Amino acid sequence: MSRTEKLDELIARMYVHGMSTRDIEATFADVLSGTGVSKSVVSRVTRCLSEDFETFRRRDLSKEELLYLEFDGTYLRYHQGAEKKEPILVATGYRVDGTRVLLHIGVGNRESYENWKGFLQEMVARGLREPLLIVSDGNPGVLKASEEVFPQSLKQRCQKHRLENILGKAPKEVRAELKAAILESFHAQSYPQGLKKGKELIARYRQRFPSAMKCMEETLEACLQALRLPPAHQKRLRTANLLERTFGEHKRRTKVIPHFFTEEAAMKLSYAVLLAVANKWRGVRMDVFTTRQLEELRKEILPEKTPKESAA
Repeated sequence: MSRTEKLDELIARMYVHGMSTRDIEATFADVLSGTGVSKSVVSRVTRCLSEDFETFRRRDLSKEELLYLEFDGTYLRYHQGAEKKEPILVATGYRVDGTRVLLHIGVGNRESYENWKGFLQEMVARGLREPLLIVSDGNPGVLKASEEVFPQSLKQRCQKHRLENILGKAPKEVRAELKAAILESFHAQSYPQGLKKGKELIARYRQRFPSAMKCMEETLEACLQALRLPPAHQKRLRTANLLERTFGEHKRRTKVIPHFFTEEAAMKLSYAVLLAVANKWRGVRMDVFTTRQLEELRKEILPEKTPKESAA
Protein backbone atom coordinates (compact mmCIF):
# COMPACT_ATOMS: atom_id res chain seq x y z
CA MET A 1 0.00 0.00 0.00
CA SER A 2 1.44 3.39 -1.00
CA ARG A 3 1.77 6.35 1.33
CA THR A 4 -1.15 8.08 -0.41
CA GLU A 5 -3.35 4.99 -0.03
CA LYS A 6 -2.46 4.74 3.67
CA LEU A 7 -3.34 8.40 4.16
CA ASP A 8 -6.66 7.93 2.37
CA GLU A 9 -7.47 4.92 4.56
CA LEU A 10 -6.59 6.85 7.71
CA ILE A 11 -8.80 9.79 6.70
CA ALA A 12 -11.67 7.43 5.94
CA ARG A 13 -11.31 5.77 9.35
CA MET A 14 -11.33 9.15 11.10
CA TYR A 15 -14.48 10.09 9.21
CA VAL A 16 -16.15 6.80 10.12
CA HIS A 17 -15.41 7.51 13.78
CA GLY A 18 -17.51 10.66 13.58
CA MET A 19 -14.93 13.35 12.82
CA SER A 20 -15.99 16.13 10.49
CA THR A 21 -13.92 17.33 7.53
CA ARG A 22 -12.82 20.34 9.58
CA ASP A 23 -11.88 18.14 12.57
CA ILE A 24 -9.75 15.87 10.37
CA GLU A 25 -8.01 18.82 8.76
CA ALA A 26 -7.23 20.36 12.18
CA THR A 27 -6.00 17.05 13.62
CA PHE A 28 -3.47 16.55 10.85
CA ALA A 29 -2.32 20.15 11.23
CA ASP A 30 -1.63 19.53 14.95
CA VAL A 31 0.11 16.20 14.39
CA LEU A 32 2.20 17.41 11.46
CA SER A 33 3.20 20.73 13.07
CA GLY A 34 0.99 22.94 10.95
CA THR A 35 1.42 21.28 7.56
CA GLY A 36 -1.53 18.91 7.76
CA VAL A 37 -3.62 17.86 4.78
CA SER A 38 -5.77 20.13 2.71
CA LYS A 39 -9.52 20.30 2.85
CA SER A 40 -9.62 19.16 -0.78
CA VAL A 41 -7.79 15.92 0.11
CA VAL A 42 -10.22 15.15 2.92
CA SER A 43 -13.16 16.01 0.68
CA ARG A 44 -11.84 13.71 -2.06
CA VAL A 45 -11.66 10.77 0.33
CA THR A 46 -15.14 11.36 1.73
CA ARG A 47 -16.46 11.83 -1.81
CA CYS A 48 -15.22 8.32 -2.57
CA LEU A 49 -17.44 7.12 0.28
CA SER A 50 -20.42 8.72 -1.46
CA GLU A 51 -19.57 6.88 -4.66
CA ASP A 52 -19.16 3.61 -2.74
CA PHE A 53 -22.55 4.15 -1.10
CA GLU A 54 -24.26 4.75 -4.43
CA THR A 55 -22.76 1.51 -5.75
CA PHE A 56 -23.90 -0.29 -2.58
CA ARG A 57 -27.49 0.95 -2.73
CA ARG A 58 -27.86 0.02 -6.42
CA ARG A 59 -26.07 -3.32 -6.47
CA ASP A 60 -27.70 -6.52 -7.71
CA LEU A 61 -29.16 -8.62 -4.86
CA SER A 62 -30.25 -11.60 -6.96
CA LYS A 63 -27.12 -13.54 -5.96
CA GLU A 64 -27.81 -13.03 -2.22
CA GLU A 65 -29.37 -16.32 -1.16
CA LEU A 66 -30.76 -15.48 2.25
CA LEU A 67 -31.95 -17.61 5.10
CA TYR A 68 -32.96 -14.78 7.40
CA LEU A 69 -33.71 -11.07 7.09
CA GLU A 70 -33.63 -8.44 9.85
CA PHE A 71 -34.67 -4.80 9.64
CA ASP A 72 -35.09 -1.85 11.96
CA GLY A 73 -34.63 1.91 12.06
CA THR A 74 -32.14 4.26 13.73
CA TYR A 75 -32.45 8.04 13.99
CA LEU A 76 -30.42 11.10 12.97
CA ARG A 77 -31.24 14.75 12.30
CA TYR A 78 -30.25 14.91 8.66
CA HIS A 79 -32.35 17.73 7.16
CA GLN A 80 -31.73 21.39 7.93
CA GLY A 81 -34.52 22.81 10.03
CA ALA A 82 -35.85 19.41 11.11
CA GLU A 83 -37.31 19.61 14.62
CA LYS A 84 -36.89 15.90 15.35
CA LYS A 85 -34.50 13.15 14.41
CA GLU A 86 -35.54 11.22 11.32
CA PRO A 87 -35.31 7.47 10.66
CA ILE A 88 -32.68 5.67 8.64
CA LEU A 89 -33.96 2.24 7.66
CA VAL A 90 -31.51 -0.65 7.70
CA ALA A 91 -31.72 -4.27 6.52
CA THR A 92 -29.25 -7.05 7.28
CA GLY A 93 -29.42 -10.75 6.56
CA TYR A 94 -27.88 -14.19 6.99
CA ARG A 95 -26.85 -16.04 3.85
CA VAL A 96 -27.23 -19.78 3.23
CA ASP A 97 -23.55 -20.22 4.13
CA GLY A 98 -24.20 -18.64 7.54
CA THR A 99 -22.42 -15.32 6.96
CA ARG A 100 -24.16 -12.07 7.93
CA VAL A 101 -24.41 -9.20 5.44
CA LEU A 102 -25.46 -5.54 5.33
CA LEU A 103 -28.14 -5.44 2.61
CA HIS A 104 -29.71 -2.00 2.34
CA ILE A 105 -29.86 1.46 3.91
CA GLY A 106 -32.58 4.00 3.14
CA VAL A 107 -34.25 7.15 4.41
CA GLY A 108 -37.79 7.64 5.62
CA ASN A 109 -39.60 10.64 7.05
CA ARG A 110 -41.14 8.25 9.57
CA GLU A 111 -41.27 4.50 10.18
CA SER A 112 -44.61 4.17 8.41
CA TYR A 113 -46.08 1.34 6.37
CA GLU A 114 -45.51 3.29 3.16
CA ASN A 115 -41.85 3.93 3.95
CA TRP A 116 -41.15 0.35 4.99
CA LYS A 117 -42.99 -1.08 1.99
CA GLY A 118 -41.02 1.13 -0.37
CA PHE A 119 -37.78 0.16 1.38
CA LEU A 120 -38.50 -3.58 1.02
CA GLN A 121 -39.69 -3.22 -2.56
CA GLU A 122 -36.41 -1.52 -3.47
CA MET A 123 -34.57 -4.68 -2.43
CA VAL A 124 -37.03 -6.92 -4.28
CA ALA A 125 -36.62 -4.79 -7.42
CA ARG A 126 -32.88 -5.41 -7.20
CA GLY A 127 -33.45 -9.16 -7.09
CA LEU A 128 -33.78 -10.07 -3.40
CA ARG A 129 -35.79 -13.26 -2.93
CA GLU A 130 -38.12 -14.11 -0.06
CA PRO A 131 -36.21 -15.27 3.04
CA LEU A 132 -37.14 -18.15 5.29
CA LEU A 133 -37.62 -15.94 8.36
CA ILE A 134 -37.86 -12.21 9.11
CA VAL A 135 -36.99 -10.66 12.49
CA SER A 136 -38.44 -7.27 13.43
CA ASP A 137 -39.82 -5.26 16.32
CA GLY A 138 -43.51 -4.54 16.78
CA ASN A 139 -43.71 -1.40 14.62
CA PRO A 140 -47.11 -1.68 12.84
CA GLY A 141 -45.67 -0.30 9.61
CA VAL A 142 -42.90 -2.91 9.59
CA LEU A 143 -45.30 -5.76 10.30
CA LYS A 144 -47.80 -4.79 7.62
CA ALA A 145 -45.16 -4.10 4.97
CA SER A 146 -43.21 -7.33 5.59
CA GLU A 147 -46.43 -9.37 5.46
CA GLU A 148 -47.37 -7.79 2.16
CA VAL A 149 -43.96 -7.93 0.44
CA PHE A 150 -42.85 -11.31 1.87
CA PRO A 151 -46.14 -13.13 2.62
CA GLN A 152 -44.69 -16.65 2.97
CA SER A 153 -41.74 -15.93 5.26
CA LEU A 154 -41.96 -16.81 8.93
CA LYS A 155 -42.28 -13.60 10.99
CA GLN A 156 -40.38 -13.53 14.29
CA ARG A 157 -41.28 -10.74 16.71
CA CYS A 158 -38.37 -9.56 18.81
CA GLN A 159 -38.76 -11.39 22.14
CA LYS A 160 -36.88 -8.70 24.05
CA HIS A 161 -39.28 -5.95 22.98
CA ARG A 162 -42.35 -8.07 23.58
CA LEU A 163 -41.16 -9.20 27.01
CA GLU A 164 -40.75 -5.56 28.00
CA ASN A 165 -44.27 -4.80 26.71
CA ILE A 166 -45.79 -7.67 28.71
CA LEU A 167 -43.94 -6.94 31.96
CA GLY A 168 -44.80 -3.26 31.66
CA LYS A 169 -48.44 -4.19 32.14
CA ALA A 170 -47.83 -6.10 35.41
CA PRO A 171 -47.04 -4.89 38.97
CA LYS A 172 -43.33 -4.47 39.72
CA GLU A 173 -43.36 -6.97 42.56
CA VAL A 174 -44.37 -9.88 40.29
CA ARG A 175 -42.31 -9.07 37.21
CA ALA A 176 -39.42 -11.39 38.14
CA GLU A 177 -41.86 -14.28 38.58
CA LEU A 178 -43.62 -13.51 35.31
CA LYS A 179 -40.37 -13.04 33.41
CA ALA A 180 -39.09 -16.47 34.43
CA ALA A 181 -42.35 -18.09 33.35
CA ILE A 182 -42.44 -16.26 30.01
CA LEU A 183 -38.84 -17.19 29.21
CA GLU A 184 -39.69 -20.85 29.76
CA SER A 185 -42.04 -20.48 26.81
CA PHE A 186 -39.77 -18.26 24.67
CA HIS A 187 -36.72 -20.49 25.23
CA ALA A 188 -38.45 -23.86 24.96
CA GLN A 189 -36.78 -26.74 23.12
CA SER A 190 -39.33 -26.78 20.31
CA TYR A 191 -42.12 -24.68 18.82
CA PRO A 192 -44.96 -26.98 20.04
CA GLN A 193 -43.46 -27.05 23.52
CA GLY A 194 -43.10 -23.26 23.59
CA LEU A 195 -46.68 -22.83 22.45
CA LYS A 196 -47.92 -25.26 25.11
CA LYS A 197 -45.98 -23.54 27.90
CA GLY A 198 -47.13 -20.11 26.71
CA LYS A 199 -50.81 -21.07 26.65
CA GLU A 200 -50.54 -22.66 30.10
CA LEU A 201 -48.93 -19.49 31.44
CA ILE A 202 -51.67 -17.29 29.97
CA ALA A 203 -54.38 -19.49 31.51
CA ARG A 204 -52.60 -19.45 34.89
CA TYR A 205 -52.19 -15.69 35.12
CA ARG A 206 -55.14 -14.39 33.08
CA GLN A 207 -57.32 -13.54 36.09
CA ARG A 208 -54.51 -11.80 38.03
CA PHE A 209 -52.93 -9.87 35.15
CA PRO A 210 -55.45 -9.65 32.29
CA SER A 211 -53.71 -6.81 30.37
CA ALA A 212 -50.30 -8.48 30.49
CA MET A 213 -51.71 -11.84 29.41
CA LYS A 214 -53.72 -10.26 26.59
CA CYS A 215 -50.49 -8.65 25.38
CA MET A 216 -48.74 -12.03 25.43
CA GLU A 217 -51.61 -13.91 23.83
CA GLU A 218 -51.83 -11.50 20.88
CA THR A 219 -48.32 -12.30 19.66
CA LEU A 220 -47.45 -15.62 21.29
CA GLU A 221 -47.03 -17.52 18.00
CA ALA A 222 -45.08 -14.66 16.41
CA CYS A 223 -42.65 -14.65 19.35
CA LEU A 224 -41.95 -18.37 18.95
CA GLN A 225 -41.19 -18.72 15.24
CA ALA A 226 -37.43 -18.91 15.88
CA LEU A 227 -38.07 -22.20 17.70
CA ARG A 228 -38.81 -23.74 14.32
CA LEU A 229 -35.20 -23.11 13.26
CA PRO A 230 -32.22 -25.40 13.94
CA PRO A 231 -31.18 -25.15 17.64
CA ALA A 232 -27.84 -23.56 16.70
CA HIS A 233 -29.66 -20.57 15.15
CA GLN A 234 -32.49 -19.98 17.62
CA LYS A 235 -30.69 -17.75 20.12
CA ARG A 236 -29.34 -15.47 17.39
CA LEU A 237 -32.71 -15.02 15.66
CA ARG A 238 -35.19 -14.67 18.52
CA THR A 239 -34.47 -10.97 19.12
CA ALA A 240 -33.31 -7.89 17.20
CA ASN A 241 -30.52 -7.36 19.76
CA LEU A 242 -27.63 -7.71 17.30
CA LEU A 243 -29.03 -5.06 14.98
CA GLU A 244 -29.71 -2.80 17.96
CA ARG A 245 -26.09 -3.18 19.08
CA THR A 246 -25.05 -2.11 15.61
CA PHE A 247 -27.25 0.95 15.98
CA GLY A 248 -25.64 1.64 19.36
CA GLU A 249 -22.25 1.81 17.66
CA HIS A 250 -23.76 4.00 14.94
CA LYS A 251 -25.13 6.44 17.52
CA ARG A 252 -21.86 6.51 19.43
CA ARG A 253 -19.93 7.53 16.34
CA THR A 254 -22.45 10.07 15.02
CA LYS A 255 -23.49 11.81 18.26
CA VAL A 256 -20.48 14.16 18.02
CA ILE A 257 -22.19 15.72 14.99
CA PRO A 258 -25.20 17.78 16.22
CA HIS A 259 -26.81 17.88 12.79
CA PHE A 260 -25.95 17.21 9.17
CA PHE A 261 -26.26 19.86 6.50
CA THR A 262 -27.46 17.43 3.85
CA GLU A 263 -29.19 14.07 3.64
CA GLU A 264 -26.28 12.83 1.53
CA ALA A 265 -23.77 13.60 4.30
CA ALA A 266 -25.84 11.70 6.87
CA MET A 267 -26.31 8.67 4.64
CA LYS A 268 -22.65 8.63 3.63
CA LEU A 269 -21.49 8.56 7.24
CA SER A 270 -24.15 6.03 8.25
CA TYR A 271 -23.07 3.73 5.43
CA ALA A 272 -19.40 4.04 6.39
CA VAL A 273 -20.07 3.37 10.08
CA LEU A 274 -22.44 0.45 9.48
CA LEU A 275 -20.08 -1.12 6.95
CA ALA A 276 -17.17 -0.82 9.39
CA VAL A 277 -19.23 -2.55 12.09
CA ALA A 278 -20.46 -5.18 9.61
CA ASN A 279 -16.88 -6.23 8.91
CA LYS A 280 -16.75 -7.59 12.48
CA TRP A 281 -20.05 -9.46 12.40
CA ARG A 282 -20.24 -13.15 13.21
CA GLY A 283 -22.59 -15.37 11.26
CA VAL A 284 -24.48 -18.49 12.29
CA ARG A 285 -23.01 -21.99 12.39
CA MET A 286 -23.73 -24.23 9.43
CA ASP A 287 -23.12 -27.98 9.27
CA VAL A 288 -24.64 -30.95 7.48
CA PHE A 289 -27.31 -31.55 10.13
CA THR A 290 -28.30 -27.85 10.29
CA THR A 291 -28.45 -27.59 6.49
CA ARG A 292 -30.70 -30.64 6.30
CA GLN A 293 -33.09 -29.14 8.89
CA LEU A 294 -33.24 -25.87 6.97
CA GLU A 295 -33.95 -27.65 3.69
CA GLU A 296 -36.90 -29.46 5.26
CA LEU A 297 -38.25 -26.24 6.78
CA ARG A 298 -37.82 -24.41 3.47
CA LYS A 299 -39.85 -27.09 1.65
CA GLU A 300 -42.62 -26.48 4.18
CA ILE A 301 -42.51 -22.66 4.23
CA LEU A 302 -41.30 -21.78 0.72
CA PRO A 303 -42.13 -24.87 -1.34
CA GLU A 304 -41.72 -23.13 -4.69
CA LYS A 305 -38.77 -20.89 -3.74
CA THR A 306 -35.80 -23.10 -3.01
CA PRO A 307 -32.38 -21.56 -3.83
CA LYS A 308 -31.71 -24.00 -6.70
CA GLU A 309 -35.07 -23.35 -8.30
CA SER A 310 -34.68 -19.59 -7.92
CA ALA A 311 -31.22 -19.68 -9.53
CA ALA A 312 -32.37 -21.85 -12.44
